Amino acid sequence: MDSRVCLAALGLVFTVVLQTPRACADGICVSSITGNATEATSPFLFPNWKVAHVDTYDVWLCATSICTWDTTETFRGLTIQNYGTATSSDLNAVYFYILCGSGGSKVDYGPISMTYAGVWSGSPVWTWAGITPDVSGCAVSPAFSIPLRLYVDVDDCPTAGATVSLGVRSDPILNPAIPGGLTDEHTASNNCSAPAEPVINSNPKVITYVAKTKDRNTAAPGDTINYTIWYGRPGTTSLSSIHNPGNTLRVYSLERNRQPSS
Repeated sequence: MDSRVCLAALGLVFTVVLQTPRACADGICVSSITGNATEATSPFLFPNWKVAHVDTYDVWLCATSICTWDTTETFRGLTIQNYGTATSSDLNAVYFYILCGSGGSKVDYGPISMTYAGVWSGSPVWTWAGITPDVSGCAVSPAFSIPLRLYVDVDDCPTAGATVSLGVRSDPILNPAIPGGLTDEHTASNNCSAPAEPVINSNPKVITYVAKTKDRNTAAPGDTINYTIWYGRPGTTSLSSIHNPGNTLRVYSLERNRQPSS
């Protein structure tokens, strides 16, 4: 029988004080990368957007109870690939940002600008090489995961309809021993890298100049549907006006047997 049920039957009342989980500093060695579905972002990207958040991934580390050779963790290399259709002409820059959840002496790292490295396997790629601060204390027990955020600068005249789906590159064919695009200080000695296979966001962002959203999908006669028009600033000069060609708004009535009116 569940002990909680037994205590309730006895009529005992307990006060439980819940403490915020403390960050553990014993996570090292990049082990895997997964998508972070909790950080939702806009489905659209617009011209001239700067440092626009497009994707977040969770970087998973190995606990030092298993990986016993060290207690520190620094990232040393990162390769990001766009699995969508946008090219380097559409994206002027790519950045990464490491979110440190422990607070205290540990701080977030970034945004860090990456270097465009050309087209690999048909897709544009950006790379970074360096040394981050020690991120071992950023991983929260018991998962030992660290959010890795990805951002872009959109060109002033990008291709309408181009898609952005950034992911950490994996190349198990050319680099079977170390396929992952994220490496750390333990990569050379212990083959620490991730991901083993490409991890791609299933909801790519679409570059557009104008977009419309609504607050409901169905409505009855007399109901109100609120629409929001989103638009970007194309080119390099300020907008002077927004023009509706023909100055005509076509309204469709929700009432049955009514014709559209202009």
